[in-house]
Amino acid sequence: MASDPFAKRVSLGAMAHREGRLDDAEAAYRAVLAASPRQVDALYLLGMLVGQRGASGEATALLERALALAPGRTAVRLGLVPQLLRAGRVSDALTHAERAVAEAPAQAPAHHALGDARLAAGETLAAVESYLAAAQLDPTRRASFENAGVALRDLGLLGDATWCFAEAGRRGPPSAPLLANLAGLVKDAGRIDEALARYREALALEPSLPGLASNLLYAMHYADGATPAEVFEAHATLGATLGAASDGGLAGAPHEGSTVGAALDPCAASAETGLGGAAPMAARPLRVGYVSPDIRQHSVAYFLEPVLAHHEGVEVFVYADVPRPDAVTERVRAMVPSGFRSVVGLDDAQVRALVLADGIDVLVDLAGHTANHRLGVFGARAARTQVTWLGYPGSTGVKAMDFRLTDAEADPPGHEAFATETLVRLPSGFLCYQPPSDAPDVAPSPAGLDGPLTFGSFNQLAKLSASTLALWARVMEAVPRSRLFLKARGLGDPGTVEAFRARLDASGIDVARVEFAGQQRDGRAHLDSYGRLDVALDPFPYNGTTTTCEALWMGVPTLVREGDRHASRVGLSLLTRVGLPLVARTDDEYVAMAVALDADRGALASLRASLRARVAASPLCDARAFTDALQDAYRRMHARADL
Repeated sequence: MASDPFAKRVSLGAMAHREGRLDDAEAAYRAVLAASPRQVDALYLLGMLVGQRGASGEATALLERALALAPGRTAVRLGLVPQLLRAGRVSDALTHAERAVAEAPAQAPAHHALGDARLAAGETLAAVESYLAAAQLDPTRRASFENAGVALRDLGLLGDATWCFAEAGRRGPPSAPLLANLAGLVKDAGRIDEALARYREALALEPSLPGLASNLLYAMHYADGATPAEVFEAHATLGATLGAASDGGLAGAPHEGSTVGAALDPCAASAETGLGGAAPMAARPLRVGYVSPDIRQHSVAYFLEPVLAHHEGVEVFVYADVPRPDAVTERVRAMVPSGFRSVVGLDDAQVRALVLADGIDVLVDLAGHTANHRLGVFGARAARTQVTWLGYPGSTGVKAMDFRLTDAEADPPGHEAFATETLVRLPSGFLCYQPPSDAPDVAPSPAGLDGPLTFGSFNQLAKLSASTLALWARVMEAVPRSRLFLKARGLGDPGTVEAFRARLDASGIDVARVEFAGQQRDGRAHLDSYGRLDVALDPFPYNGTTTTCEALWMGVPTLVREGDRHASRVGLSLLTRVGLPLVARTDDEYVAMAVALDADRGALASLRASLRARVAASPLCDARAFTDALQDAYRRMHARADL
């Protein structure tokens, strides 16, 4: 750099950069590049700076130019890896990270970058190896231990993840990201109260940490002790922070100036709302956009695909934030070839601009406060009519979210008090199930006519609340020979199993009668496991959804306990669609139903044999009728927004 006439100016820019004077640093770098476009240090440092500011596309271009001029500069290569990952160029990121490790095998940052790339590529175990290699080279690298913990948690190895997070904690003071990761870990293990406490600690340290408030809100749905009013108030308070931006001239929320949460029945004319005679748009079809990070092998996609396959008379767009596309992603892309938009690497403002450019009339959120949501796009109002549906068990609390799609069982009259959105009750349930095409045949009852009955749950451990386990203890006591089969992520981890055994024992369940299994990533093997159940038990206050649909399709009747909020009334909604009278209004009824199923094995066997055909013929699987009703709701909601 000594012979470079621009070296001093680059150094001054770097000093400003270190001191946080980013505008001065950027001006210095750009001035150098205006005079000498091939100045590698200026290209590299400007790329790092604009990447820090969120301009991932420009950062990538600058760093690629620098690397082309200086292929041996490992630092440039390492700066490029995260930008490529943000852009969804996972394969390129992996190639550069592998080259960086080959160039600098003793540098911890190179191994850490390889861990990031491997994790994005789905090579989770290999990512753990890379993170731990980085930590071994530099034991002070807190982030390497923490990222290894995140990867291990994804594998369900909660004990090993706990060790990694503990090692990260020993290398510095408490941080909001570490506390949030610990909260997610204990939530996965079913320790909801501890998870909520950790999330609140993290919020106190760093209230603006992206995603943190949403993590807390989502976890509240699992909590035994949180009332519907408390859950709603938290959402209304924190959700309101998503969206103080101008609406850019778009219409405001349709319920402004009226009672918030007034229910709208899209299937009936209403002189009061003025929707009964709403005319369709004359100039063009209604444009509907779906926003989701889960357009992949994920439960949300299972319920979205049949709708996309049956949309008619509307123009459909899908905004998919999926860094690692799979076969489901490609199927959806094929369904909406001209309307599929990958928004990987785009920030909320860029996604909003894309939605506005597409002229979307009705924008539909499919994530709520779940991971990688885009509620910021909705908070800034990207469409005149904004709807939340499918991916979240309650109100978002986002002021600019106009409607929430539900049904009369999941949200009966009175639930308006728990929604900032206007409730729109669909006539035949709030979702449509698409059974897997490769599902195995229904297996015979494992109990037969006189064997011990096997109850079971394949729901995540976070849903197995203290009240759920206490009621299941009563069921097992009332059906003396019965057994319990639990399968969930984490139950393949010996430490997690031991901890959960202690919870079962404290609930009064004889652990000698319980069998555990971890998650199965192979879909057919997972469905085969339902053949080991006679009766599925639905948890509360957060019911199963996909698990209940799968159980019913595999011939396993599901016993449901009706609750007082959407999350604990989904089972009621699903069984109502199928016409299965296994919904208890009290704990005593729940136990009595379990006893009755055990007592009449002939009826249980008959139900098992007929259940798949019953589900297939039910409104739950009538994608044509469901999509017609959904489109009608969209038109009526949009007409109201125009009033």
